[in-house]
Amino acid sequence: MIGMKYIKQWGLKRSGTNAARFMVESNFREVRVLADVLGWKHGSMSLEPEWDWRKWYPERGSGTHHPLNENEMDGVRAASNRGAIMYMLMVKDPYAWLVSSLRWSGDPIKNASRELIKKRIARWSSWSSEALKFRALCAEQRIPCEIWHGESLARELPKVRHVYDLDWRTMNTVLPPRPLRPTGDLRQGAEMMHKRGRFDQSYYDEERYLKEYRPEQLRTVTAALDPEVVERIGYISYGNVEAGAAG
Repeated sequence: MIGMKYIKQWGLKRSGTNAARFMVESNFREVRVLADVLGWKHGSMSLEPEWDWRKWYPERGSGTHHPLNENEMDGVRAASNRGAIMYMLMVKDPYAWLVSSLRWSGDPIKNASRELIKKRIARWSSWSSEALKFRALCAEQRIPCEIWHGESLARELPKVRHVYDLDWRTMNTVLPPRPLRPTGDLRQGAEMMHKRGRFDQSYYDEERYLKEYRPEQLRTVTAALDPEVVERIGYISYGNVEAGAAG
């Protein structure tokens, strides 16, 4: 796989990891986003690759198979030996992420207790802080690494192209279908499609997820967040979030 570029991905569940991988592999040439290869994508970030593939899937059974063939793994090893593995860290607006995270667990946000909200937001804050540290570590070693926002990937594609020095595959942006097929590294690009549907960017642009909260829940989230981490990760501090939710 001469010329192939590899981007190792990490992110919290429901942060847009599948959508990001779909968009990068569908819109750019000669690039492979490694989800669980070299380490579970929802696990701990590290510059040291994990080569034991049995450790890539902590939530799956012993029947899991190696996702790449020998030639593909040779390409990954060669890139690693050259120090050419790049990194993609996925985040999502904490208010939007909490709604998605609880919905995925089978519980609407309106049913969430104060304790559960604080626990989930602590997880978001901890991961975001680690992502900032990891990006700084990569910067020290001049390794391409960036934090991407799962709710605005289409707008960030030109930045993706610049950071990873990629070539466009198409002149028209390919957006992810909704929903995407839950998948690991076995499928790429169009193979990740489950059924065709339109990604509703306006849900995030208009902050409609805020309307799913009760007012006291919004206050709990805001109080639990560290405004400095929120700002450094690329979002705004919602000091007046209730006004936005009421609009």
